[in-house]
Amino acid sequence: MNQAISILVMVGGGLGTFLLGMKHLSEGLQAVSGSGLPRRCE
Repeated sequence: MNQAISILVMVGGGLGTFLLGMKHLSEGLQAVSGSGLPRRCE
């Protein structure tokens, strides 16, 4: 049981880190491209 909780925490942490990195990457690419790429509002 303890091992399952540990795995879930590790997977959740990895997923959170991945999503945060994708957010920062997207913001960085938009800042670098300036008005070269259209920004979609959803």
